[in-house]
Amino acid sequence: MLAASINKEVCAIVFGGRLLALNKKGGGVRPITVSYTLRRLAAKCANNHVIDERGKAMQPQQLGVGVTGGAEAAVHAVCRLVSNMPDDNVIVRLDFSNAFNCIRRDLILEAIAARSPEIYSLVHSAYSCEPILAFGDREIFSREGAQQGDPLGLLQFCEAIHPLLCDLQSTVKIGFMDDVTLSGSLHSVKQDVITIRDAKQAFSSTWRSAR
Repeated sequence: MLAASINKEVCAIVFGGRLLALNKKGGGVRPITVSYTLRRLAAKCANNHVIDERGKAMQPQQLGVGVTGGAEAAVHAVCRLVSNMPDDNVIVRLDFSNAFNCIRRDLILEAIAARSPEIYSLVHSAYSCEPILAFGDREIFSREGAQQGDPLGLLQFCEAIHPLLCDLQSTVKIGFMDDVTLSGSLHSVKQDVITIRDAKQAFSSTWRSAR
């Protein structure tokens, strides 16, 4: 798998999985894919090989990948920010809806090829086909997004959106996966919110706006 030496027809099965539909508390359905053991093993090996280096490279803008205690660090950073924020500054938190499932796969492949080429063959094998997801007696093709159940999914998503985070102009920009907190002058934060909303079409035609 790491060398991408699997037949393409087999890839659609190996990189697929069992699909579960869980009810969300607020309504709707959360799709969860339980991928197959050999695929998870190969993906975990690949992830362990690059995660420390890539996690450090994406800091301080992104705390959701390769950062031990990243959630706690993000919460404490925002708390300190609120308690010491200048009177003329504002703070905004954005939460992208269904972002993992909608991120364009060509952006994922480009990001991995540029920054983690040693695992590109595996990622390309998984996303150049249409993995088959078994849902009861039905089969669904996985065609977009960082596939649920892929141990590399978090890294892939964060790599794809990292250039956007780096380009924002707010004084403070903290990403925890698909949650983004911005702070700075009203003008800079407003412009960054517009930038993020305008960028959604570039990431996916089905990616809904930040809430």
